[in-house]
Amino acid sequence: MSAITALPLAMAEELLHSILPAASVGEIVLRTGGELSTIFEIRFVGAAEPVVIKIYDDQWRWKQEKEIYVYQLLQQHGVGPVPAVLHHGDADNALGRCHTVMTMLRGQPLSAVGHALDRASLREIYRQIGGCMAAVHQIPQGAYGYLTTRVLDPEPTNTAYMTGQFHKKLKEYADHGGDAELATAIEAKVARQADLLGACRRAVLCHNDLHEGNVLVAEEGGAWQVSGFIDVENTIAADDSPT
Repeated sequence: MSAITALPLAMAEELLHSILPAASVGEIVLRTGGELSTIFEIRFVGAAEPVVIKIYDDQWRWKQEKEIYVYQLLQQHGVGPVPAVLHHGDADNALGRCHTVMTMLRGQPLSAVGHALDRASLREIYRQIGGCMAAVHQIPQGAYGYLTTRVLDPEPTNTAYMTGQFHKKLKEYADHGGDAELATAIEAKVARQADLLGACRRAVLCHNDLHEGNVLVAEEGGAWQVSGFIDVENTIAADDSPT
């Protein structure tokens, strides 16, 4: 199925009808688009706050379900700001695709404005990002592994999970023509120092993709602040060690 590059106004109103039956869409702005999903900002006639509609190809429905689950988990534990999920639906519409309606966070990606900020502002922003990471690492998980709406192929210990991951990635490296001697050396080093992996006390939620493109910032009263965190696709249940 081809990627969506435009969302008709009537279709946007149809997707929003269950939560905003009287809403009148004034403008639709394409934010990002690709093979997995396409994001549109929906602006309304009047004073209503804009929302985001994220549309998935049906084969990536599990990614939609994961995103909803993780955003709600973060909100339950007071971690954020993250988008609030207002509504989600299956592919039973004219688009034939799943969709999620979320609140729109204000601000710009740190990757777009960070170069223009002074050192003190950046230091404060990264302090806040660190605080968010620490809060995420307080959310316990029942086992180690890749997370969707549950932990897939759960492992009881960090040692079992990480040695399995090293083995998997080194095999992929070899399959792609990687240096066999280097792969053997890495595997041997992991085996020698496996006891370090056992120092992890418990499995917790980890955000493995909290880079500058997924951090929104905004200026408030002359000071730059983190205004939101987005994109939770790479969250896993993993090591609680400090980052």
